This record gives sequence, C-alpha cells and structure tokens, in this order.
Amino acid sequence: MRIGAVGLGAGAIAAYGRTGDAFRFFEIDPTVVSIARDPASFTFLTDSAAAIEIDVQDGRLGLQSTPAEAFDVLVLDAFSSDAVPVHLLTVESMAASMRTVAPGGVIAVHISNRFLDLEPIVAAAAHANGLVSIIGSDFPAPELTDLADPSQWVIVGRSFADLADLAEGDRWRTAHADGRRPWTDRYSDLIGAIRD
Repeated sequence: MRIGAVGLGAGAIAAYGRTGDAFRFFEIDPTVVSIARDPASFTFLTDSAAAIEIDVQDGRLGLQSTPAEAFDVLVLDAFSSDAVPVHLLTVESMAASMRTVAPGGVIAVHISNRFLDLEPIVAAAAHANGLVSIIGSDFPAPELTDLADPSQWVIVGRSFADLADLAEGDRWRTAHADGRRPWTDRYSDLIGAIRD
C-alpha cells in the first residue's frame, strides 16, 4: 500500500505499516516531526515495518506537487485542534487531494473535533467534486472512556463501489452535507460549523 498522510502527530498510523508499504507524511511543524522521531517520546515511526518519508511543509502544497495517483489511501488528519486548517477542507483542496489517489483508492478524513461539526463540510466538498462519502464513528469501550476519546472519520471515494468494503455493517452511513454551502478558497463559515 502507498499511504499519504497530511498531519503527522505522533506518527501513530505508521504502526499499521507492513513490509512493502510506503508512508509519506506531510507535516507543517518541524517541532512535531522532532517529537515524533524522538524514541524517548514515541516509537511509532521507528517500529513501523513500512518505509517512512516525512515532508516538512504545508500539506496542501505538498499534495499539489505530488504526482497523480501516487497513493492508494490519503489520510487527512489535521482537524482535531481548535485551529482547523480551513484550506484543507475546500472544494479545490478536495480536488487536489483526490488527484493524488489511484483509481479505487480513498481519502480518509479524521474529523474528530470537540468544537466543530465537520461532517457537512467534508461531504459538501466531496459532492461538489462528484465524489461520494461515508462517515463512521468508533467509541471506546466503557472501561476505556477515561483513557480514549471517540473518533470520527469520513471516507471519500469516486464511487460507492470504492467504499464497499468499509460501508458494510452498521458502523458506517452516507455522510450528509445538510444543505451546507461547500467551502471554497474564497468562502468558509467556521461560525456555522460550531457544534450546538
């Protein structure tokens, strides 16, 4: 598998890497890279069986210079804080992101956020590009609620056939834009995305 990822964090998704897989992370903050590479703090990157590459630059700019169809999966994981990079959620950014994904591949958008409801934003950007999206949530077991937060992901593909392996079961449903105007490079509405 060829996996692209915008947002490094501690590098935890590299733990899923297998021999022969290749991960390319885009991380804007060199301090985050230093922390993720420090074995005294985290070992996800060093312990991964996959080949790991880290580009220290803005994710959208990195994706724009990435060859077409470079990834089987593209992970966008830069939205959990209160400082959401709006330029990664626009119609134009979704188009640039999907250009880097091979046929049959998907974009996985981690939208867990305490302050903003990002489902309609991602769904609207996907729909504006003629793409489809599903949303799934993962809740920690009751005994782990003090140790782990729920996570929520929107998976975007060119067709529901590309999402078929994920869409089975009751964990996933079609993502809805709820009539929201899609964000563009000229328009966004953070106030409208605030959770009630």
